[in-house]
Amino acid sequence: MNSVVVNNGKADIVKDGQIVGSIGHGEIICAELSPDNSLILCVTDQGKVELRKENGSVHKSVATNAVYATFEGHDVLVTTMKGKQELRKENGSLIKVVG
Repeated sequence: MNSVVVNNGKADIVKDGQIVGSIGHGEIICAELSPDNSLILCVTDQGKVELRKENGSVHKSVATNAVYATFEGHDVLVTTMKGKQELRKENGSLIKVVG
């Protein structure tokens, strides 16, 4: 995988400039690739943070009540609906609340 682009609630997987697959059914608000390009971090309009495989299947649910999430190394930094930031492991366990 090279990149992921969110378009109309779907995460398009782009390889070598071409869309090779899509994840979601209109519910994804942001998405990004893991550092090793093996998983896709997705945030849904319902506030779920999920790690998904390239085929779109959910690998792990990481958090809820989120508006944004990004990778911090192999951990996930989640911005919640209350404005707090939570640092979580890929398995979803809370490391610390940042604000």
